This record gives sequence, C-alpha cells and structure tokens, in this order.
Amino acid sequence: MPTKRSQLFLTSQSRIWIIPNRAGPGNAPEYQSYARGGAFNWNQGGINPVRVPSDEQFGKFIVAAVTQDQADLPQLNIEWRSTRQRSEVLALLRGGCPFDVQVHIGTCRSPLDFDFGGEKVIILEGGRLDTYGIPDLGAFDKDQEAPGQENTQVTGEDWYEVLPIVGNEVAASEVINPIVAVSICDSRTCGECGVSSNGCQIILAVAQSTGGSPGLSAQLLISEDGGATWDNSLITTLGVSDPSDGTCVGTNYVVISAADDSLHYAAIADLLSGEEEWEEVTTGFVGAGSPNAIFSLGRVFTWIVGDGGYIYFSSDITSGVDVLSAGGVTAENLNDIHGIDRLNLLAVGANNVVLNSENGGQTWALVEGPAAGVALTACWMLSETEWFVGTAGGELYYTVNQGRTWTQKAFTGQGSGSVNDIKFATPNVGYMAHAGNVLRTKNGGYSWYRLPESEGLTWPAATSYNALAACEDDQNLVFAGGTRATDGVLVKGA
Repeated sequence: MPTKRSQLFLTSQSRIWIIPNRAGPGNAPEYQSYARGGAFNWNQGGINPVRVPSDEQFGKFIVAAVTQDQADLPQLNIEWRSTRQRSEVLALLRGGCPFDVQVHIGTCRSPLDFDFGGEKVIILEGGRLDTYGIPDLGAFDKDQEAPGQENTQVTGEDWYEVLPIVGNEVAASEVINPIVAVSICDSRTCGECGVSSNGCQIILAVAQSTGGSPGLSAQLLISEDGGATWDNSLITTLGVSDPSDGTCVGTNYVVISAADDSLHYAAIADLLSGEEEWEEVTTGFVGAGSPNAIFSLGRVFTWIVGDGGYIYFSSDITSGVDVLSAGGVTAENLNDIHGIDRLNLLAVGANNVVLNSENGGQTWALVEGPAAGVALTACWMLSETEWFVGTAGGELYYTVNQGRTWTQKAFTGQGSGSVNDIKFATPNVGYMAHAGNVLRTKNGGYSWYRLPESEGLTWPAATSYNALAACEDDQNLVFAGGTRATDGVLVKGA
C-alpha cells in the first residue's frame, strides 16, 4: 500500500534519548538536545549456498540448501555537539556500563515529552560505545572554525520499533463470561515444518464457567490467525467449576482450578484442529493449597502457587505436581508467580507476602513486602534484582535490590481498583492491567500511561481487565481479557 506523503519521515523529525544503565523503573530517560542519530547498520550474516552435483548434467551443480552466517549486533552512529562543559559522552564511555538509546520520531508534539512526543520510537537495547572520536579540536584560521563535535558508534543487543496501538474488541460473540487468563502459545517460524508464523498467531484465552442449572463449562477461546477469527472449546473435565489461571506448557495448554484442586490439559495442536480431548490431573494437589496461578518455562519447568502458602512444581504436567513448599515459609494465600529463568522465581500473595527463590523453588526466602497488610496481586521479574509487584489497592511498587527497599511507582488512577496483571514484551516495553484500564511503558517501567496513547485512537471499556498476553516477537501487540457488567471482554491492542 502506498505511503501517504504526510507520513514520510524526515531526518529533522528525530530526537535522541539515552537511558543510562538500561531501561528500568528507577532509571530516568535523558533527552539529548545536542545529539543526532547517524547511519544505522545491522549485518544479518553472509548467505552461503550448499551445492550438490546435478542429476541432469555432468559438471553442473545445483543449490540444495542455503546457510546463513551468524548475524552481527546492531550498530548506530550518533554525533554530538561538544560544549565547554564536561562531556557526558566521554562519561558514558569511561563508565563502561550498557545503556539504551531511543530515537523518537514525530511532527506536531513536543520532543521533550517522552511518553507522547514521538509518533514512532526506535529502540536500541543494551548499547555500548565501541568507537569514540573528535574530528577536529582546533583551527589555524577562521576558515577552519567549526562547531566542536564528538562522533560515536553504539553497538547494541537488539533494535526494534514501538508505535501507538489501538484496541479492538475480538471474539465478541464467543466471549460470554469474564476472561481470567490470556496466553500467546506460538514461536516464530518460516514454514520449515509446514506452518509459517510471526510468533504471535496462536492466542488462547480462558473464560469462567456459567453457573445455574444447567451450567456451562468454562471456555477456552482459540485463535490461530493472530486474533482475526476465534473458535472455542468447553473445558469438559472442569464441569461448572471456575478456572483460576491458564498457560502454555510445552505442546499442551494447561488450566488450573482452585475450585476443584486440579489441572486440566489438552494438546495445543488438537485444540487448533478441533479434535481436543481434555484430561484432568489431581495428583499432588493438596486441599489446603488450592492452585491460584501458574508459570511455565516449557514442558519440564512449571510452577504453581496456591492457598496456604503452597507451591508446586511439575516436570510433566500430565503426571501431576510435587509440593515444593507446604506453607512452611508463609501460610498466606499466594496469588501470582513469575521468573526470569529456571532458577530465579518471585511469588506474591495476601498480607504483603513476597517470596523469592534462587534455586528453582527448592527453597524460598520470605522478603518484606512494600505494603503492610495489603494483598499483592501481580508480579514480574525484570532481572534477578529488579521486581515489580501490584496490589489489590491499585498500587504499583518496584525494587532494584531484591526487596531490601521498595519504591512506589506513580501512574494515573493509582490507589483505586486493583493491579491484576503485569507483562513485559521486552526490557523496555511492558503492559499493566489496572482496574478497567490497560497501561503501557516504553522505558522499563519508569513511566506508565493509559492506552490508547493518541487522540482519535480507541480502547474498549471494561469493568476490570484481569489478564494480559504480550508478544516478545511484536512489541506493539497485546491481548487483554477482562470483565464487564454482564459478560467478559477480550481486546487486541495492535
């Protein structure tokens, strides 16, 4: 589709921001008024043919396959006007710490407005200065007089674009009850196994059951085209009990229920083909530790937290779970769990409970939480030391030192409703479900704002947004599920 001329990018419309020590809740972005972005390069690796002898002619060879060398890291040149004061660029170089670069591109808004000034944001994550130079430091006559300049090349770890997103309700005819969990169960593929995907095509959402007589089992809503069309599956083994949470576990989708102390699973491939058979597993669950939230890093690493401080682990959900902690660290009900890898985990719960494990859940440390007496409802680990937690009172807190100290993070609407979910797509871009709103951050949680972020864009109303799914392959895609007065709501933000 041809681009409108009014949408063409002019180089005068870009501005540079630096986030020292990388994006994070305590790291303020710094506007660089004396900087400009230069050339960008990202070598993706050489393309090499694999040839074999031709079956049709002697002396001839055909290309049977193609290999590609390892890609280089992305590189951005930045030029800086020098001043007679201390060089901040040289300080970055001598500091030696990675930083994030953001190029904000806009027209009608203020370049000084980090959240709303840019109509498009290009992010270079994990940047390091690998070259630094000054073209000229002096002049012999007036003809050689020129502004002082520092030239740098920044090599980073990743490079991507962030754009304003609009929310559209999806699966409106299929969603009849509140949504309690949303998952993206997909990975990027070029069709080697018969199906190509951008990594964000398979979306699964869990809806509550319908009470009364006769009741209707909880639903799993299913899309394999990025949310354009939807089907559904009744979780027949769950009956009319309500689900608590759900997530992808290897090739299966798993739904847990505190109402019947069990998990229920079906193969994702069968769900997509409409040939699913739901199985229920109760092995290992304890009545005093009814399951509330689930987190998985693949088929053999799954953790579940529940009432009474119970924490479970499973290396094979089809066989059941094992108890890691039977309420020995805390007896409070646990509401959420997240981890950055198979060793470092974070769990939160009622009465300000925060638990941390550094060995995959074999042992847990009770950490003093940020809000005495308040239920903690959501959590996210940015790193081993940086954590976010949300509260039932609608407040958001973060720590940069594993909970030794906490800081409250302000956002519009704080102090009412509940923070129900936190999901990050990248270290810079994250989403938060708070009451009837979805919020976004583009700087690792330093600032949050409600969606939509631009005038003229829309976001469907909800009584409460309960669950989010963000796609790591598309930072501009989020699915939000929630509750309305008489039914549920599922929104695609893109």
